[in-house]
Amino acid sequence: MFSVVTQNGQHYDLILDAAAYRSVFDYLPRLTPEGTYVMVGGATARFFQVMFLGPWISRISRQKVKCLASKPNQEDLTILKDLMEAGKIVPFIDRCYKLSEVPAAIHYLEQRQVRGKVAISI
Repeated sequence: MFSVVTQNGQHYDLILDAAAYRSVFDYLPRLTPEGTYVMVGGATARFFQVMFLGPWISRISRQKVKCLASKPNQEDLTILKDLMEAGKIVPFIDRCYKLSEVPAAIHYLEQRQVRGKVAISI
């Protein structure tokens, strides 16, 4: 996802980083002036970067930098499903594999070059 977000020339109101293997500073130029970067999961070093530098970045600019820590529940998942069905949240599918290709999909994930979600078609 990193190369897609940082090299397409677009700006985003929200970047949800589910992998967080790159610095938050790599994404800030792609946020709109009042955009928000949210780290959802990823490397421990990135977690500490966002936890410690996020409030500072948010104070010196209009951009917000945050970590999301949550416990999934049915109500939130239903809201997320509704937003996706309405097209307000669109996941980026990097690659789609057939069920018989699951070993290749796992190998691809292990390379840590995934730019979005990897889907298995059943």
